[in-house]
Amino acid sequence: MSASLLTSYILTCLIAASTPGPGTLSVISYSANIGLLKTIPLMLGILMGMFLMAIAALSGVGVILKTSPALFAVLQYLGATYILFLGYKSFRGAATTVEIDGIGISSGNLAKDFIHGAFLTFCSPKTLLFFTSFFPLFIDTGKPVVNQLIMMITLLLVCTFSVHLIYSAAIEKLSTLLNKFSKQFNQGVGVAFILLACYMLALI
Repeated sequence: MSASLLTSYILTCLIAASTPGPGTLSVISYSANIGLLKTIPLMLGILMGMFLMAIAALSGVGVILKTSPALFAVLQYLGATYILFLGYKSFRGAATTVEIDGIGISSGNLAKDFIHGAFLTFCSPKTLLFFTSFFPLFIDTGKPVVNQLIMMITLLLVCTFSVHLIYSAAIEKLSTLLNKFSKQFNQGVGVAFILLACYMLALI
């Protein structure tokens, strides 16, 4: 991969990671409620989900989804429903508690946070198709493909983790202010999840 192509790839990864989605919204919500360190299991779960998505895309699962509209639609509906559920839990939880269980996950269970992060990545099967069409754009067919894919997946995960760390650190700095408006903040996160779910449903 040439220097210019590598730069373009890294910028694309950073932009994609910075775009608000289920994972980013959860990172922001967790960070505001429990801080950066306790949000790391969630971030690692998101990375694991992305890694598995990338492997699935490269193994041909993405192609199968492209040729099976019914299966793809079912996965889309399931993902959107889960996001909608998170929005409902966050919005409802804001009226009774400011803890992270407002979005349905206990802040003290690292395994659940990790699994939640991984599952969030699978909420949108479009991510799988994105990987299927995204990676070939940056592959140099004149060089070993496997080595390039390993590098690309690694860079993608590093960029995503870096962006989430920045988001988390920034939100943690604002946590004192956000705590004063915790109810409104959690309601806002809930509304964002619900709108995201509606947007996903509208695209099906």
